[in-house]
Amino acid sequence: MGAWSYVQPRVNHLIFKTMPGRLHNKILFAGRQPSAATAAGNKAMHLMEISHYLKNALSLS
Repeated sequence: MGAWSYVQPRVNHLIFKTMPGRLHNKILFAGRQPSAATAAGNKAMHLMEISHYLKNALSLS
C-alpha cells in the first residue's frame, strides 16, 4: 500500500480538475493489504494473489 495514501487524493484531484464536466470515478487501490510480510511466503499463494490483484487493477468496475 505504501505511498497510496499520499498519492490517491492528489490523483483524484488532478483527474477532477483536468476533466471538468465529466462523470468521474475515483481511482481505487488494488494490491496487498498492509502486512508485516512483503509476500505470502508460499509461491502458489503469491501467484494467486498477483493474479487476483491484476484482475482487480485492470477491471473497469
